[in-house]
Amino acid sequence: MIFRKLHMGFTVAMTILVVSGCGSTKLLDTEKTSKTLQLSAKQREVARTKIQQIEKIVEDYELEKETLETELTEMRNQRRAGTTGLGGRGGMGGNRGAGMGGGLQAKMQSFYQQRKEYQNQIDVLVAEMQVILNEEQREKFADIKLPELELPEVGRGRNLGGNRRRGGGGRFGGFGG
Repeated sequence: MIFRKLHMGFTVAMTILVVSGCGSTKLLDTEKTSKTLQLSAKQREVARTKIQQIEKIVEDYELEKETLETELTEMRNQRRAGTTGLGGRGGMGGNRGAGMGGGLQAKMQSFYQQRKEYQNQIDVLVAEMQVILNEEQREKFADIKLPELELPEVGRGRNLGGNRRRGGGGRFGGFGG
């Protein structure tokens, strides 16, 4: 029994060490990125500036995403309660779609357009960083995990864009543009 517990504890500890040791470098971790790429002092300064700009974009995006998620949750709760937020009932007839229709669609379109603009800004900054790298550093840069502009959560594990796509593929975190 004791051997079993020790074996289980050892297995868990090794798993944690392996997983944490194998974690890829994240672009927003400036120090780890600098070490991984073995940046010179000049390269480090340029990279730090670009990474700070990317961090700001990601922060702005996350704030907008949280705001949209909150609004969508409120609208969904109003629908469940039978109101549209416009003073009407959300029953089977009447103005059921009034609170969810044009206003929501316009917000979602605006959000997706802003997301696309943020993504383009990040892509430009990443490209500008890659320009200062030598060939060996560019090869290592390909393994660095870029930040993802994840889609808002809606309801139970769903998001606005259908199934969540993570990692690989596309130009940036699985999203091709």
